[in-house]
Amino acid sequence: MSLTVAELKVLSFGYLTGADLKQFCPPQLLIKIYEVDSDALNTGCQFAYSELKSSLSNRYNVDLELALTTDRNQLCVKIAAILAIRNILGDAQNISDKMLSDFTWADKQLISIRNGQIALGLKIPEDTDGNTLANYSNANLISSNFQTLG
Repeated sequence: MSLTVAELKVLSFGYLTGADLKQFCPPQLLIKIYEVDSDALNTGCQFAYSELKSSLSNRYNVDLELALTTDRNQLCVKIAAILAIRNILGDAQNISDKMLSDFTWADKQLISIRNGQIALGLKIPEDTDGNTLANYSNANLISSNFQTLG
């Protein structure tokens, strides 16, 4: 039995859904991959979540965002979905120029967010008493970048 596009859209991978993934990859390609390996989409998403955490957890409480299934930060959803698609496709041949462009865009966004050039708008990490950790502020990050450059 073949998975339909409607069934793909409602698949849940924790933070991301099939509907999120199909925005950045042809649904028939995702269905084909799913039918060969039903864990491939979830594995790609889980790896994308790990990438987000490793890139942004020094600035934001990414775990809180990734625990959401509603009211999600749409920039975070877009970046996570594109990273997941790249992970799902792996070393696939004939990836469209649009998808390659999306992959480059997501990488640049992560760098810009990590460097404080774009504010993702997620909760900032706190210590055990609930105080914002001062060394994660944009001002300190910018100051430390100037000290490194200067």
